[in-house]
Amino acid sequence: MKLKLFIILNLSLVIFSACEKDKNLTSTTVDESTTRTTLVYIVADNSLYSYAKLDLTEMEEGYAKLDDTDNNNLLVYIDDYSTPRLLRIKKEDDEVVVDTLYSYAEQNSLDVDIMSGVINQALTAYEADSYGLVLWSHGNGWLPGTDQDEETTKAFGEDLDNNPSSDGTQMDILDLKTALEACPKFNFILFDACDMQGIEVAYELRNCASYFIASPGEIPAYGAPYDDVVPAFYAGADASAEADSVAHAYFNDYKENYSYSAGDDGNFTNRAGTGGYTGGTSSSSSYPYGVSISVIASENLEALASATKNILTAYIANSDSVETSDIMNYDDNYYNFYYDLDGFIKSLTGEDNNYTTWKAAYDAAVPLFLTTDYTYSSYANDGLGGMSSMADATGVSTYIPNNENFFDAYYWSFYLKYYPQYSSVIYAYQPYYNEYYQKYSWDTDAGWNAIGW
Repeated sequence: MKLKLFIILNLSLVIFSACEKDKNLTSTTVDESTTRTTLVYIVADNSLYSYAKLDLTEMEEGYAKLDDTDNNNLLVYIDDYSTPRLLRIKKEDDEVVVDTLYSYAEQNSLDVDIMSGVINQALTAYEADSYGLVLWSHGNGWLPGTDQDEETTKAFGEDLDNNPSSDGTQMDILDLKTALEACPKFNFILFDACDMQGIEVAYELRNCASYFIASPGEIPAYGAPYDDVVPAFYAGADASAEADSVAHAYFNDYKENYSYSAGDDGNFTNRAGTGGYTGGTSSSSSYPYGVSISVIASENLEALASATKNILTAYIANSDSVETSDIMNYDDNYYNFYYDLDGFIKSLTGEDNNYTTWKAAYDAAVPLFLTTDYTYSSYANDGLGGMSSMADATGVSTYIPNNENFFDAYYWSFYLKYYPQYSSVIYAYQPYYNEYYQKYSWDTDAGWNAIGW
């Protein structure tokens, strides 16, 4: 998976680590103007490095399908276990080739200055009328970025500094916002990473891109089928059509190879009769375990925040807790970090007129959601992994700060049951996450701070 969440119990709250910043970037401008430049920013200095190689091959295959390569650039920044480098995929005499534009000294690709520097260097060198961005790595949504051996893992990315035994560094959404706000606005940002289609993420980054394409849950390690997705980067007549095209290209390959159904005994077996999770082979097209993906339109997010504030302030009394046990949970009740946003609002309102008004704002902000009936989740089956139903999913996740069922999640309840001597430490986690959550604009604009918790 492009999510690998291991939480190690420690008797302290999260400690943030500082990283050295490498600002030694060269700047070169190529005298070339094109209609579109898409940059794929791959942070694969981690357990996903082999999948980055597969995806790079798929990108070459996808670019080969383009008729107009003069006006459509495809750039790839890749940081794996080799030195980071900026590549250009192009055609020469009808043959696809990969040029190395720049090579960098080993650097932390999740550092704010490094990321914004690389992106701006690439887009300046291949200036265009519009831009697309793919952020490729591990992912963990709105959660704070920490060292991998701390109590929780990353928001976006993982960079091990060419040392698999190192703690590694991650980037939280607030730092990602700082990096992206220093760059041109993108037509779309595709997160090829797990758990990134959370309302907190999209709302925080709403000024950085017109559309966000991502999954509210886990995605397979093979990620996007780039042989189909790359042509979609350049297929739309406008930003909306491009986002729709990219999302469908991502989803359709998985849909065509999806092969799971729920057995009467509650176990999940594929229709060929093979039980269990066996993984794929050599490309995303051979991974039969499903995926979910949605599109968020940034221009409608502030209206959604306002509509959400109307609901929260009307239905939740000051500091009241919220019952969440019947709300669809993208982490399968393992941590209780990612609830379905629509399901949460419906749990407060039923389907009254207030919900109908809110749902209209939601549908405008989330114009597309695609999902197979089930997707694989490493959270399922009490963290052992398995197939998880998407029956109640609507495409965008949210955290619920005043969740009265937070500690009913398998992870927290396990430690409370077997390590009661540490209960005071465990019970400190919810206030910790709630305090961090207040840093997000969604907390204020959607009304959470108005009701208190």
